[in-house]
Amino acid sequence: MNGSHHNIEKRLHFGSDLLQKDRLHLFYESVFDRETDRELVQIEHTMTSVHLKGVFQIDDVPEYLNTTLRRDLADLRIKEVNTYEGSLINLTRFRNFEDYMNNVLSSQRRATLRRCEKRLQLCIRPVYKMYFGQIDKPEYDKIFKACHQMLLRRHQQKNTYWEELEFWQQRYDSLYRSILQKKASIFTIYHNERPIAIYVNSTHGHILDIDVIAYDIDYSKFKLGFIALTSVIQWAFENNFRLVDMSKGDFYYKERFRTGNYIFKKQLIYDAADIRSAIRANLTLWKLSLTYKLLPIFKMLKINKLYRSFVRNKKKSLFKNVQVHSPKFRIEKRDKIPSVESLIKINIDDGKYSFLREKFFDFLFLNFEFDKDVSVYHSRKNSADYYFMGKETAQKLTIITS
Repeated sequence: MNGSHHNIEKRLHFGSDLLQKDRLHLFYESVFDRETDRELVQIEHTMTSVHLKGVFQIDDVPEYLNTTLRRDLADLRIKEVNTYEGSLINLTRFRNFEDYMNNVLSSQRRATLRRCEKRLQLCIRPVYKMYFGQIDKPEYDKIFKACHQMLLRRHQQKNTYWEELEFWQQRYDSLYRSILQKKASIFTIYHNERPIAIYVNSTHGHILDIDVIAYDIDYSKFKLGFIALTSVIQWAFENNFRLVDMSKGDFYYKERFRTGNYIFKKQLIYDAADIRSAIRANLTLWKLSLTYKLLPIFKMLKINKLYRSFVRNKKKSLFKNVQVHSPKFRIEKRDKIPSVESLIKINIDDGKYSFLREKFFDFLFLNFEFDKDVSVYHSRKNSADYYFMGKETAQKLTIITS
């Protein structure tokens, strides 16, 4: 395989390292989307040949994409290993967003979504914003900081860890330019100026990939994740995307929205004329195949849970300042509250009262109250007592365990 040597990483991610960085030409002649029956991107090949030395592992290649190796690199070979299941939505099967919703979601789930959207509108007057092609840098920084904090809180709540958090700085560094170039987008739901749900997406031709999902767990009653997802899908329809790729994991909600599933593959690409590379590729293939065949057994024996706990424990310093667990409250519905002379009015957005936020938004949701109409008080007589006073309803909260 003659030509100039390029310093290419030996392990690459198909989406972020090849698609996003316009580097498909290093290995591929073409990439064809079988799901929507069209070529994904036009690959332009430079006249300079590349000397691909060694074995290259390409992670997370979606099964529905047919990749054809470069013809000018005659000794290039490929081996593949099936890994995890992914979920997708094929928008071409539907006339529009309403047609999709009516055909994919049950009437009960559509009713639940409508109820949550109406309740969110009633309680906080949210603002929905999609950033695609334009975003101010200070706003980008604010959204990214909020997104990181939401992810940490959610994983602290579940006692889990997401390996992508290790690459958060790299994502932050690259995404701003990608949004300006329309290679990525960020959908955000705001409560006042505060981001409360965020979807980070990347764009590859006619495919919208959902990469990061984050939401404020204090608003859990409103099902922000579902509301944000339907908004992203609607936007994809309106902007002529043909496929929404929801990637892997979190099947609980993805099963309700997806139109199909697929398998992610790892590709091993190597120079067959180089004996050492060919041997290494076959050994790597054997190890990877064995690992993924044993995964169901590991899950059955709960070895994967032990491993995840081990990794989570190693990363616990990341979560040391992350507050999730609120005290336990005794909650009583009241017709009225004590005289204001015996109470101190407090601001729910003050950080020292963050432990009240989840209960505050539960109160709004359950009692059809608008947040600006609700006053929050702390008792002067009993430090464990707090009160929510709305237009129609009042509630006393007493801390029983901290």
